[in-house]
Amino acid sequence: QACFHHAKQFLRIDVVCVMLCSLENYYWRYTSASELVNMILAFVETRAHQLFQMPDFVQLSESMVQMIMCRNLEIPEVRKFEAMLGWAKHKIRTKTSSKLDAKLEFKVTMERLSRDL
Repeated sequence: QACFHHAKQFLRIDVVCVMLCSLENYYWRYTSASELVNMILAFVETRAHQLFQMPDFVQLSESMVQMIMCRNLEIPEVRKFEAMLGWAKHKIRTKTSSKLDAKLEFKVTMERLSRDL
């Protein structure tokens, strides 16, 4: 609880992505980690524009990006789409080998991400 309270008091947008990446393997297993993820997601609702500008945003997993996009973000839908697009392009550039694989992977990734828009 002390850790949660400290994180809530001193949370900054520039550490959000690193924290979410670190919590990814634990949030479904531990209540305290889940509470911390939910607190971070609530924090970014009013700071989505800043979050999407962070270089570490593209390092988030697809499930974390989906969790963020499903929130009631105070940002126009077009900005959410642009963030998804940038994230997906980075994923394809760093994860796929062939051009055909890249096109298909990009298409299905964007379909999954934009489902909730």
